[in-house]
Amino acid sequence: MLVSWLFPVLGFVIAYLYLFNVRTRQSLHDLAVGALVLDARAKGSIEIKKFWRWHWAILVGTLLTSAVWIVAITGGMGKRGLFGDLMSIQRAVLDSGKVRATSVFFSENSTQAGNVTTLRVNVSWKGKVGDYDRASTEIVAIVLKAYPEASKLDYIGVGFPEGLKVGLLYYSRNPVVMRRPSEWTSKIQQLQSG
Repeated sequence: MLVSWLFPVLGFVIAYLYLFNVRTRQSLHDLAVGALVLDARAKGSIEIKKFWRWHWAILVGTLLTSAVWIVAITGGMGKRGLFGDLMSIQRAVLDSGKVRATSVFFSENSTQAGNVTTLRVNVSWKGKVGDYDRASTEIVAIVLKAYPEASKLDYIGVGFPEGLKVGLLYYSRNPVVMRRPSEWTSKIQQLQSG
């Protein structure tokens, strides 16, 4: 998780310095090793400009503001409302040890018959999924335990996105098992009794 937060931060710092450090044209990697790029065609003495120190203040301020915002959402504010519910589902599915990664989506669509509410959990299963029906039933059992209110929705679905990317070639498929909560409940009971 730390790496997934660190890479965007490093990317932001590099992009910021690349775009706004016009005085020395140094980015993070140049500053880290003390490198400076000079124009070889220049004649006479070379004027080495100083790095504008306020860049660090701007970067630190931006990153601290972002960190406070993220903590507020994932910490305090994230524990309330739909966002907090989706996070608790995601946490429960990840804690099960059955998946490498998961994402949780809630949608509400208007149809002629009325609104249709759907909860969808996409999982990156550890290993090969042998039986999608059984695997999806195990995931929905975790979802209903973590968020009992899901039983009031119209549909609950579990997706298993899989793919392969080699150069410009990309292959993907996303088998989805979608059922009404009452159907999931009977599938869970069958799984637990069998």
